Amino acid sequence: MILRQRDPDDDTEWSDVADWYNKQTGQDVTRCTVRKGYFLLAPFLEAGMVNPYKNEGTSESDDLRAQRLELEKERIRLRDERNENSRIIRELARKDATIDIVKNVISETVEPHDGFAQPPRVPSDTDMIVHLTDIHAGIQIDNFANQYDSRIMNQRLQAYLSRIAEIQKRHKSESCYLLLGGDLISGIIHSNLRLENNLNVIEQVKAVSLSICEFIKTLSSMFSDVNVYSVPGNHSRCLPNKEDNLKGENLDVLVFFYAQAALQQYENVYFFENDVEESVAIFRVRSNLVYGVHGDKDTISSVVQRLTMFFGEKPDIVLAGHRHTNGLTTVFDTKVVESGCLVGADNYCMDKRLRNKPEQMVLVVSEDGLECLYDVKLN
Repeated sequence: MILRQRDPDDDTEWSDVADWYNKQTGQDVTRCTVRKGYFLLAPFLEAGMVNPYKNEGTSESDDLRAQRLELEKERIRLRDERNENSRIIRELARKDATIDIVKNVISETVEPHDGFAQPPRVPSDTDMIVHLTDIHAGIQIDNFANQYDSRIMNQRLQAYLSRIAEIQKRHKSESCYLLLGGDLISGIIHSNLRLENNLNVIEQVKAVSLSICEFIKTLSSMFSDVNVYSVPGNHSRCLPNKEDNLKGENLDVLVFFYAQAALQQYENVYFFENDVEESVAIFRVRSNLVYGVHGDKDTISSVVQRLTMFFGEKPDIVLAGHRHTNGLTTVFDTKVVESGCLVGADNYCMDKRLRNKPEQMVLVVSEDGLECLYDVKLN
């Protein structure tokens, strides 16, 4: 039965309720039937045990429509999320495939340079670390403090080799450990670099790869063996926005692979990939643990502590670049050596009122650690 609770202010009579009920159901009940039925149900209504009367205008269809709307919105959200995930996966797959293709092309198509007889191994008490960082190949600079292009880049590399030869003769160092410290190319990470570059990114990679191959070939004639390591820089990332780059997506890696493929016939030249962490070169020189980083992810004051906690072993020497200035800092008993740059002061430095000379660092290392440090100017 349909019963209605009477409001004290409602002037509807029980007979009116009975008439309405008879019209709805086709039955014939009296006012007394309705009135007595209400008083029987009233305690349950007051206790909230019986649902109140609902108007047909606010039926359950409204709730169903609301539920259907929420389900449709959720379906669209899931579809959009699935499409976005698919897009990201496609992009990642393309990037990985591109890097793999380039590496394979380098390995298969680069014509190996003819090797020559390696110099005889002469026992010595020292080895040498040659730090080559921040070449920025491809940029063209012409200001009152500096001139730089591909020709001057090669001139400075030759000047660096001459100083290395002098140092090697002085100390008679046996082995050479070459660290390519990143930012080998100018790249496209800033819009103003596109204006300063006179080579596109592909030409930059080709130019610096050829120059570094010649650099390593000359080193191989000075030392019993040459061990080559490389760390990526920030200028050589593939995309301008660093948030869009995957970890390890860096064109400096291609320079390393090119040199490795081109110099495979040089029996005293060895290339070592970063198997533990791709942004850090880890090697030992005369039992001294050396960490090599580019420097964009670390500060000089904290790099020893962070790398020690990260790898679980404290280094004897840390090599860093990025800041374009030679420097030596002692953190506890670890020597943090900063190498400058080959490029010198560009327009960015001029805007910041910064002026630095092209310079690099050469380390002479014995069993006892860093024996001698050379601040090599390359004007």
